[in-house]
Amino acid sequence: MKKRLDNQNAYDHVQITKKIINRHFVPHFSKGQRGPECSVGLWRTVRSIVHRIKTDTQWRQLPTRSWFGKFTINWNAMYYYYNKWCMDGSWQHT
Repeated sequence: MKKRLDNQNAYDHVQITKKIINRHFVPHFSKGQRGPECSVGLWRTVRSIVHRIKTDTQWRQLPTRSWFGKFTINWNAMYYYYNKWCMDGSWQHT
């Protein structure tokens, strides 16, 4: 049986830094040409998606409130970016 971690420790377990994500991941992901930019930064979105893939948790159970604090973002946004990047092949380029 897996040992359950609290939300902050689970997020810290993902050992990918902002610098690594911005250098190796973000350039390969498609970004919208119009409309507002991601309010929390793409590096935080990628880090959340990697956490979700590593822990195999459900999208609704991502502790986005404790991770992003003052930013208002929910699991739907994380799933939107993940699905978008899977459909256009961005994940295969990383």
